[in-house]
Amino acid sequence: MLPNEDVFLRRVQISDAKTLLRWENDPNVWSVSERTERLELEDIRSFILNQQEASEFEMDQIRYIILSEKQQTLLGTLDLYEIDWNANSAFVGILIADENERGKGFGQSSLKKLFDLATSTLELDLVKTRIQPNNKASISLFEKTGFQKKTEIPERILKDGTYIEFFTFEKWLRN
Repeated sequence: MLPNEDVFLRRVQISDAKTLLRWENDPNVWSVSERTERLELEDIRSFILNQQEASEFEMDQIRYIILSEKQQTLLGTLDLYEIDWNANSAFVGILIADENERGKGFGQSSLKKLFDLATSTLELDLVKTRIQPNNKASISLFEKTGFQKKTEIPERILKDGTYIEFFTFEKWLRN
């Protein structure tokens, strides 16, 4: 575990499977993510087992669980995905699952802890994120932690037959 003022980050464990399934299949989460289909418990278990068996440097996605330091409860997830080990870069996504826990600084603390981990252990230089223009809370979170919007014109991805607009933000972790 990686301590911070408010949170710990740890790799996913098989005991997280049912909670992850509930979070992954929440339609409210889908609206701000790139997910387009429901997952089954076996999908989650398989993902976790793959995460546990491989070295970080063999994966193109690494998922961490965000835990409350005080209550030792699961708050959400933090993912590095589309990891490019040759370019030392990755995209980051974060979920604070319980709406009542949002806006309390857990997201900022988690991202700051990830930045330390990304530079010290994973040797990443650049982290990026994609955020829909109407997701003001996420834009604020990422800007508060030093991300800068890459362009003023939204990019588009195809999701369920419809194009979704998003901005790409990035943060250089070291020069």
